[in-house]
Amino acid sequence: MRVIRTVLSVIGVGLLLAGCFQPLHGSAFGGGSTRAKLSSVDVAPIPELTGHYLEEELRFAFNGGNPAGPSLYRIRVTLVENVAAAAVNSSSGRAEAASLQVKATYHLEDMMGRKVFEGTAVASAAIDRLSQRFAALRANRDARIRVAKALSDIIQTRIGAYLVTKA
Repeated sequence: MRVIRTVLSVIGVGLLLAGCFQPLHGSAFGGGSTRAKLSSVDVAPIPELTGHYLEEELRFAFNGGNPAGPSLYRIRVTLVENVAAAAVNSSSGRAEAASLQVKATYHLEDMMGRKVFEGTAVASAAIDRLSQRFAALRANRDARIRVAKALSDIIQTRIGAYLVTKA
C-alpha cells in the first residue's frame, strides 16, 4: 500500500509540474508565440566577413528574413576572431590545419537604446590548409559559415528564452 501511495504522489507531482513548462518554439502561455517575439528583433550590421554571415543567419533565425512588423528590440554583436595552427607539417614547417575560434559578445536593447539582455557565445571550426588557392579560400569561407551558424543557434536560443520568460 505504501508503494502505491508513493507512486501516486510521484505521478501527482509530475502532473502538477507539467503545467509549469512551455516549449521554447511553441505557444507561450502569456499570449503570442516565441516565433512572434523573436520576429520583433532587428539585427544591427556586424562588420567583417564572419560578421556578415552571422548577421544573415540571425536575420533568418529571428524572422525568416522577412520582418513581420515593427521592431521592439535590436541586437548588437561584436566578434573577436582567432586562427590558431592545429597541425604543422614537420618537414615543411607549414600549417596543414587550423582552428577558427570566434567569440561573439552581444546585447539586446530596446528601441530606446537600453540594454535588456547581454551575453557571450563562442564557437570554433576546423580549417584545412590546402596548397590549392581556391580550395584554401573555400575551406576558410566554409569554416566561417559553420561558425556563424553555430553562433546564431546559441544566440537565438538564449534570446528566445529571455523573451519568453522576461519580456
